[in-house]
Amino acid sequence: MKILNTLVILFLTSFIYAQDGLFTLEELENEQLFESMEEALLEPENVIRLDLSKQKIPNLDYDFGKLVKLQWLNLSKNDFEEFPIAVTELPDLQWLDLSKNDITKIPDEIGKLQNLLYINISKNKVYVISPELGKLKKLETIDFWDNPIKTFPDELRGMSSLKLLDLRVTVINEKEKTKLQRMFPYTEIKFSKTCNCK
Repeated sequence: MKILNTLVILFLTSFIYAQDGLFTLEELENEQLFESMEEALLEPENVIRLDLSKQKIPNLDYDFGKLVKLQWLNLSKNDFEEFPIAVTELPDLQWLDLSKNDITKIPDEIGKLQNLLYINISKNKVYVISPELGKLKKLETIDFWDNPIKTFPDELRGMSSLKLLDLRVTVINEKEKTKLQRMFPYTEIKFSKTCNCK
């Protein structure tokens, strides 16, 4: 009976994976890491994790459409001034690091990333966040550390799975801080010292 139960569990696990093809974030850590676009394009159907950090990339003009299984993407420490829209065409993307660039806006297209669990956009120049970010129901962690964000759209309350919102070194006035705490009563929100800025 114990063997039968184990087989049923293994079957169901395989079936669930086959349904959406997504790994857990822990499982993703064990997947092969590709470290250049050239390497990734040699076998695009096998690319689950891609690290293009520290490559001074100003924009994504690569054919990202071929990376149909990409779930983990590191674009930190590059030269992006705009959010790379090509990223929003990756339906399975779960983990995205855009930290340490010069991005100023989170665009409406962000709402397409329905499987996103984690986004790090710390140390950028973000001052505008699209309300479409609120459509990401699975999103668990947002790192906005050190950005000049002053206001947050009410639509963000749609992020019902949010566990951590890091806003340290992002100077937010007391009114906006209270608004966020009401929007996310069960989320850990990390603030720096509050100011009465306008």
